[in-house]
Amino acid sequence: MGDSVSLGEIQETLLIPLYGRALDARRRHSVLGDRRAAELVDTLDYDFAKFRGPSLSGSVLRASIFDGYVRSFLAEHPDGTVVDLGCGLSTRFERLDNGRVRWFDLDVPDTMELRAPELSVS
Repeated sequence: MGDSVSLGEIQETLLIPLYGRALDARRRHSVLGDRRAAELVDTLDYDFAKFRGPSLSGSVLRASIFDGYVRSFLAEHPDGTVVDLGCGLSTRFERLDNGRVRWFDLDVPDTMELRAPELSVS
């Protein structure tokens, strides 16, 4: 059994994009290749099966678009600083870290508490 999830009603919606990225990572032709999202889903004690429909693939598309913005920024400013406000359970840092960026993930306390044991705070 994985880690129990205890979030507010609004914050619980952050699990939808996490699950979408995890499903994408398990596909043969993954858009994001976000294996970390799949690992996180496997560690959480939560019924992800209730999430279905276009919001899952939509969250992958949205993540891909934002990844593109951040990649462009880091191409021009490799020593730049990225602040991800309302980061949820984003694994963008793991996908885009160039070894030089300063990265700050910020969200409400219960979300950050859930992130703390699983995700590196950079």
